Amino acid sequence: LAGACRVVGPGTVTGGADGIRSDGGARVEAGAVVTGNAGDGLRTDKTAKVTEATVQGNGGDGVRSKGAAVLKGATVDGNGGTGGRTDGTANMQASTVQGNGEDGIHSEKVAKATKASQVKTNGFDGVRGLKVQLKDSEATGNGTHPACGVTDDCADLASEFRPKVQGTSTCGTSRDTELGGAWGVCAGD
Repeated sequence: LAGACRVVGPGTVTGGADGIRSDGGARVEAGAVVTGNAGDGLRTDKTAKVTEATVQGNGGDGVRSKGAAVLKGATVDGNGGTGGRTDGTANMQASTVQGNGEDGIHSEKVAKATKASQVKTNGFDGVRGLKVQLKDSEATGNGTHPACGVTDDCADLASEFRPKVQGTSTCGTSRDTELGGAWGVCAGD
């Protein structure tokens, strides 16, 4: 699709190469479901926003953007790749990202999980970024892929700088993606 797009539910986007593909920004909201697509659920060349919608069971990444990725009240579940992958900032609020084949959330910059978000049982890292913030949220049980601990290091929080774990947050493990070792900010560190 050329330009920005907006998909408003209720309704389902299914059976495509990618569920939604835009060379601009894209918004998925209000009960829309993006599921059963061979590639990525939502892929944009700019900003991706998923608000009160579901992206699940796609073959590739759930949400993939070159700009910022924002999840608000979203569910990103059981995708073959990473739940949410962005070259920009990842901002997750009151959302659930679980059971994805690779990372839960992966940002090349800052990855934030706030406002009672849950990042659980993803294949590799739960929340990964240059910098990571977990506030009043949970990141546990990630690193379920058989390669974790064998050929790959995996953790609930993975970052180059010390993660900020604030408020009522819980996390199982953390790791320093540059120098190795744990950050000492999670229960299992």
